[in-house]
Amino acid sequence: MPRIARKDIISNYNHVMVQGIERKYIFEGNQEKNKYSNLLFNNLKHYKNMYVLAYCIMDNHVHLLIYCEEIENLSRLMSQTNTSYARWYNKKENRVGYVFRDRFNVQQIEDNEHLFNCLAYIHNNPVKAKKVKDIKDYSYSSYNLYKEKKMQKAVIKKIFNQTNYMEQFDYIHKNFNEEGMLDVSAPKSSLKDVEKIIKQFCIKNQINIEILRKNNYFIGSLLKEIRNDRNTNNVSNKQISEYLKIGKNRITNILKQN
Repeated sequence: MPRIARKDIISNYNHVMVQGIERKYIFEGNQEKNKYSNLLFNNLKHYKNMYVLAYCIMDNHVHLLIYCEEIENLSRLMSQTNTSYARWYNKKENRVGYVFRDRFNVQQIEDNEHLFNCLAYIHNNPVKAKKVKDIKDYSYSSYNLYKEKKMQKAVIKKIFNQTNYMEQFDYIHKNFNEEGMLDVSAPKSSLKDVEKIIKQFCIKNQINIEILRKNNYFIGSLLKEIRNDRNTNNVSNKQISEYLKIGKNRITNILKQN
């Protein structure tokens, strides 16, 4: 995962990873995993409009999917958590020196497709590492919080835009494969619903599909309607771009401006 300058992060959604120095197993035991989790979520309480959407604590690294509206607060949260953990870990192990390979790495989430990929990738880490055969058998990830409907409603809405999310959640994880790529192609029924929304949008705004393709304002308004509809919010930007016959990057840029 490439590290990018903090000033270049423009998305509110970020995939964060922390790793032990020289890839050492600094989270190997249950005590270590619980300690890091407690520090993270206790520190999180001091920040508004910031949520951990997904997490997985492995033996030598941690994956986090974090939503934050002020990127400076992400750096503060991670610095506080990692510094406190390093002090605790060094005291426990009777050692000195660096505990983490770096302060943290971060990758901004570009679109819905990337967001769903990240969610499934984080939860699938224990299976990929052969720690467990089934995601649900791993205790130190957020997967079971979603499955048992214990996740905050505010967190769920940041990913699914709805509280009735389980069908979509299962679909995302079911279509994740061993290569780490997620097939987020929406079912044909969802694509038919997108077609209906587009037709209704054109009628409402008295435009045709050609005018829609040329106008970023109309495209932005249309994307909002698609994302706010429970039947179509799992349709990827790639699928929308293919249907409208416009570039995926253009859709991404329009979403960033709205």
